[in-house]
Amino acid sequence: MTTRKISKLARIPALLALALGLALSASGCIIDDSGGSGPSCYPDLQLSYVVLDNATGNAISCAYAGADTVRVTVNGRAVDFVCDAGPSPRTIVIPLDQPGDVDVYVELFGNGQSLSHVNMGMSIFVDCYGYAILDPAELPVVL
Repeated sequence: MTTRKISKLARIPALLALALGLALSASGCIIDDSGGSGPSCYPDLQLSYVVLDNATGNAISCAYAGADTVRVTVNGRAVDFVCDAGPSPRTIVIPLDQPGDVDVYVELFGNGQSLSHVNMGMSIFVDCYGYAILDPAELPVVL
């Protein structure tokens, strides 16, 4: 029986491949390379929002504003999120069906009533790596 020693140098490519695989799996984007007719990836859109007292411009919590829901509409598809009671700003992640241009509209609700809204801009391009809107959506509320 012959035994072989694997040198430390021979292990380096395997360790690099493992590290690359871990880095790609944590990127926030699912890539599908199966050759089907659907999209090749499913990126995430990261969005921050801040609730403001309209009179002072100071950041306030959703609870203080009487808000319970943040609705994010991307290309006409609305997704509701719980408006956390903690302090603003907050960040939410919206999974997208495919890369491309998106229109983003954010609205704040309390007891089913619209309290504030903002259009984040037209045609934000989101690629397979996802996109983070750096400026938070400012949602002023009249108290």
